[in-house]
Order: sequence, then C-alpha cells, then structure tokens
Amino acid sequence: MTAIVLHDLGSRRESRAWFATAAGAAAESGDQQLHAWVLAREAMVPLNYGAPRAAADLAGQARLAAGTRPTAAAVLGRVSKVDLEVG
Repeated sequence: MTAIVLHDLGSRRESRAWFATAAGAAAESGDQQLHAWVLAREAMVPLNYGAPRAAADLAGQARLAAGTRPTAAAVLGRVSKVDLEVG
C-alpha cells in the first residue's frame, strides 16, 4: 500500500523501493499470486513515468509468477503488456 500511495504522490524512487521490498517478501513467503500482483502493480510505475520497456519486463515477470491460474495478478500482468503494445 505504501508503494502505491508513493507512486500516486509522484515519488517514483521511493515507490520502486517499497515495491522491491514487497516483491522480495512475497517471493520469500512462497505466495506466487501475491508476488505476481506486486510485480504487475509495480509495472504501472515505469509505465506512468515513460519507461515502457521496464514496465513490459515487470509485466512479463508478473505473468510468469502468476502461472496459468486465472487470477487478478495474471490479468493485471496481461493488461499491462497490452497497454504497452497499444500505447
């Protein structure tokens, strides 16, 4: 939540640092869906700050972490990828 609020406030570096902490904790916990969601949500930061390649990389990581289950994280990762291809 902190990472999202910082992103909304325009604090890109601080937001990315909090997303990195969240992604590491989610990966360490073994919760693949949480890890995928964090990565997919983090992809919005570089997307909003003009770094589409970095956003695409994070969206791809989110899709891989989500696996084949139809979850919110998988959809968010896919939508991020589509936004990048269309935009």
